[in-house]
Amino acid sequence: MDQTTSRVLALIRWPLIMCIVAVHVFSTDTLQVSGGIVRLEDYGLFRGLWHWVKGFLSENGVATFFFISGYLFFSGGEMTKARYLSKVKRRFHSLFVPYVVWNTIAIAFVCGIEYVATRGVSAGGRDVVSGYLMNSFAGYPHDAPMWFIRELMLCVLLVPFFNYVIVRRGGWFIVVLLGAVCFYLYTRESDYMLLLFSSLFFFYFGGLLSIRNINLLDFFGKWRVQCFILYPVLGLAYMVVSSWSYEAAMLIKCCNMLVVIALAINLAAYLVEKYDFRANKFLTGAAFFVFASHYIALYHFKVVLMKVFHPATGLGVVATFITGYFLLLGCLLGLYYLITAFMPRAAGLLTGRRAA
Repeated sequence: MDQTTSRVLALIRWPLIMCIVAVHVFSTDTLQVSGGIVRLEDYGLFRGLWHWVKGFLSENGVATFFFISGYLFFSGGEMTKARYLSKVKRRFHSLFVPYVVWNTIAIAFVCGIEYVATRGVSAGGRDVVSGYLMNSFAGYPHDAPMWFIRELMLCVLLVPFFNYVIVRRGGWFIVVLLGAVCFYLYTRESDYMLLLFSSLFFFYFGGLLSIRNINLLDFFGKWRVQCFILYPVLGLAYMVVSSWSYEAAMLIKCCNMLVVIALAINLAAYLVEKYDFRANKFLTGAAFFVFASHYIALYHFKVVLMKVFHPATGLGVVATFITGYFLLLGCLLGLYYLITAFMPRAAGLLTGRRAA
């Protein structure tokens, strides 16, 4: 992989994390505030903001990360047994270790909060153990965003099978097949199977381009103008269509997820080539930490926001959560800075050795 492509992929990383955090912060949750129930969806302006986030930001970050992860995993030459085992060994430290650590932190936080409030813990040993893979009511682990890491590890383990299929059937066959299943599941409101097949599709789509030695900047550069037009058009189309057809809206969303990959790469390439932009080392190092940590106490953070600011109107709620969004990012970046400065070993453990 050439240096320009490497700089482009590094530049994408932090903005994608910001998108993922925004999706979770601006979701229309139901909060218990000072003994009362607050439904964020009851505020029309905030509901409109969430609708916009769903149309333009939701799903895009993880899809692009899977694509980039697949491209990077298959880069560096032929996937021999020795090369594969070497990559798996590195992924053990960068994926499995932080996956276990962050899920342990998440369940400890939940149990700790419950114990302080009720002097008891309802989660049994079976729930605690199974939650490291997925909880009983959805396809997510204790630290919900870490489903991405869980599926990424599965993608890595299935690489030998993927290579075998490439030899027997051809790479594009399996990628198109995975894409068709992914598109179908998006229209079925599936839980875990959707997470699984979307991760496989985007990971191996990126992997196939890498195997074929296709330069990302050249491949997506052909669609530079089109993706800048399609992204807002499809985003608006999703917002309009979602009110009357879930299936049609999700098909539009799937198409836009592919467009976003091209958009992100083309935009970053333009900034790198035209203005010599470089990814901020601190933000790049902090990206995984923010991704893994932001969701654990997010519900309680939202409750605190509502208690502190007491918004009474839709505009007030929107202003409160926009302020809270940047406040959350600032707090997590500050915490990351302190950990890396005073506990570098812990920082390496928490980030899978990605710390700046």
